[in-house]
This record gives sequence, structure tokens and C-alpha cells, in this order.
Amino acid sequence: MTHDLDSALVSLDLILDEENARLGMPGFDLVPRELVAAKMRVVGVIEAAQVRLVAARSAGAAVPDADACAATAAMLERTMQKLATNAALLERRIALCDDLMGAITDEAKRLSGGRSMVYRATGALSHAEQPTPIAINNSL
Repeated sequence: MTHDLDSALVSLDLILDEENARLGMPGFDLVPRELVAAKMRVVGVIEAAQVRLVAARSAGAAVPDADACAATAAMLERTMQKLATNAALLERRIALCDDLMGAITDEAKRLSGGRSMVYRATGALSHAEQPTPIAINNSL
């Protein structure tokens, strides 16, 4: 009964291992879309297996033995640890992208001279920052 869930967890572990390795590499290695799509499909399989197990249990089906439950629980724990690592790596990658975009914006403002001075009615000068348009071409 738990065989589908166990095999899906093993698949998710393998996908997470590859994705975490790519995200942990120095430089800016892109994670292939196919890997992300495979992770989403496997998560769907895990959710479906969970629904089937809950439905079978509520219908009065035989409960898996304690050894099978313990093995599945150990697999779930390992997968949760890998997911936590994955989340931290993705969070780091997103923060790096934000920092890079901020640096690009600051440099573009500096180079474009997007500051202006405005005389006020009282004779005082005020500085105004003009927004600098930033466009990133995704086909670098």
C-alpha cells in the first residue's frame, strides 16, 4: 500500500539531490526546467498516494505493518531535510538576484546622471532622483 509513496519519495530525493547540487555550485548555473517540472510531477504523485492511503484507511483497509510505516517515516524525514536545504539554497539564490539587480540599478543611475536639482519658490535647491529604466534581455 505504501509502495507508491515510497518510490515517489525516492524519486523526489534523487531530484532534490541534483537540484541542490546545482544550486550549491559556485557561479550562476541554471536549474533545467525539466528538473523543476519533474519535481512538480513527483510531488503530485506523492499527494495522490497520500490521498489514496487516507481513503483506504477510512474505508477500513488493512493498515501497513509497523516496519513499513517506520521505513516510510524515515524516508519522509530524510526528504524533509533535503527540502529544507533546497529552500535555503533557493532563498539564497533569490537574495543574490535581488542584490545584483540593486547593484545594476545603482550603477545605471550613476551612469545616466538621473539626478536633477529643482529651485523652490523659497530659493532653496532640492535634489530629485529620476527613475532609471532597467531592462534585462533574457537571451544574454
